[in-house]
Amino acid sequence: MADFDKELDARDLASPLPVLRAKAALRELQPGQVLRLLASDHRTALDVGSFCKAAGHDLVAQDHQDGVPSFLIRRRAD
Repeated sequence: MADFDKELDARDLASPLPVLRAKAALRELQPGQVLRLLASDHRTALDVGSFCKAAGHDLVAQDHQDGVPSFLIRRRAD
């Protein structure tokens, strides 16, 4: 998986909380920086894709590491 600038561990949170936390974390990043989101709720995969599309962020990668889904989200340009 690619490099990232910040990691958000949302493994114990139910949907939609991982996406809401990711939204807040992305606000703290500069345009072009990448957030790595770890989330165990199976619904998060759908939520992340929809969120990125609606907000203009780029879902760079989606993977499973040690059984935990992870998502790399690049913050959109302002």
